[in-house]
Amino acid sequence: TTTDTSVTFTGLTQNISYDVKVTTEDKAGNEGTGEAKGIVTGTIPNAGGEGTQTGAITFGGLSWTSGKANVTITKTTSDDYKIEYKITNSSGEVTTNYTEIANGGTVANLNLGDIVTARLTDGTNHGDSASITVTDLNKPTVTVTKGAVTTNSITVTASGTDKEAGMPSIITYKYYIKETTEINYKETADYTTTDTSVIFTGLTQNISYDIKVTTEDKAGNEGIGEAKGIVTGTIPNAGGDEIQIGAIKFGGLSWNNGKANVTITKTISDDYKIEYKVTNSTGTITTNYTEIANGGTVDNLNLGDVVTARLTDGTNKGNSASITVADKNPPTAGITVGTVTRTEITVTATGTDAESGVKNYTFEYKLSTSNSYTGTTKKTTTSHTFEGLTAGQTYNIKVTVTDNAGNTKEATVAGSTLAPTPTPTPGKDDLWDPDLGSTPTPTPGKDDLWDPDLGSTPTPTPGKDDLWGAD
Repeated sequence: TTTDTSVTFTGLTQNISYDVKVTTEDKAGNEGTGEAKGIVTGTIPNAGGEGTQTGAITFGGLSWTSGKANVTITKTTSDDYKIEYKITNSSGEVTTNYTEIANGGTVANLNLGDIVTARLTDGTNHGDSASITVTDLNKPTVTVTKGAVTTNSITVTASGTDKEAGMPSIITYKYYIKETTEINYKETADYTTTDTSVIFTGLTQNISYDIKVTTEDKAGNEGIGEAKGIVTGTIPNAGGDEIQIGAIKFGGLSWNNGKANVTITKTISDDYKIEYKVTNSTGTITTNYTEIANGGTVDNLNLGDVVTARLTDGTNKGNSASITVADKNPPTAGITVGTVTRTEITVTATGTDAESGVKNYTFEYKLSTSNSYTGTTKKTTTSHTFEGLTAGQTYNIKVTVTDNAGNTKEATVAGSTLAPTPTPTPGKDDLWDPDLGSTPTPTPGKDDLWDPDLGSTPTPTPGKDDLWGAD
């Protein structure tokens, strides 16, 4: 009720048909009535619909900073409608109820999965809404850095970063490895862990490997990083068969009571282990590859044994070096003459060998006037008697001592003279025996030619065997 000739009805509902009636009185108090019918209120423009960014409301490009998102809201109409928005988090909870925002204003500090809903309002009525969900569609960045590389292992370090939703507070990495020549990685990761550093072990020496690491950001986007062409090391050359110069060095061979010892030392400071085997002279492996400490001794070796050594990292083996147990030194040799009779000489040999040991003795003799020895006899014992020699002659004796490696040493003795054949005294030595050196008492008429060594009477040749003896 007013004297104003114009009135604004406010707070009406949009898109409704209204009738308006106006009454007034003249001076006489008569009331007159006028109406305007079917006046329809307007409709607030369509903001775009849920999940739609095209309409009376436009959401500006989503941007991220330090794991938080921002979005701008702009109306596309020139009417004086206001913009209001609300925020609902990923669990459906409204964290910010409808709040007015300036045209082109920014909604900040948004989290992954938040839904920003906006609409126009005239203060009483509200248009339908439009919304945008805060998403992260970009993969994280995964960096893989090569670390220590040995002959059988590769160490890598991984890191994952994401400039949008960010990485989880606990990041899980998946590590894969393949030889560079292979096309695909295995489907299952070699390691799945929260560790940012992993050591691949049990690898083959001198091989090129590729390593892949994957991880996910908070949005579940998987990022991939690779380190390619990482070549494992090679175990140093031990020296080669029968060579003692290289990464393996054999210490001086020594002998004790016919058994040899040898030390094995590596010439490098790397953490490789030494392993050795022993093969005997017939080619049979008597000790297969066994680990030995650096500078350790392999003992109880026999002549002809081959000791082979190599370096290992526990997975790979280097090439080998070897040494053959040998005895290159001759034995000692000596000889002494014992009993000398009319037809025999007895000698005793001496021989020693501190390495492979004495194998046998070879005894020989010759007349002192002869140029060559004869009567060769090979024995494992040290005593020998030369028999059937000529009485009254002078002989030289030689012994050759041979060790088990075939080394020899000679010793000689000269001027051993045998006893001469005795001259009998007629009428006295008719029954004389040079081996007895005395005359036995015969039985007259029976033992004229009796020989005490035979114990019987031989049949003599008359006129020839007056001094006959059976010896």
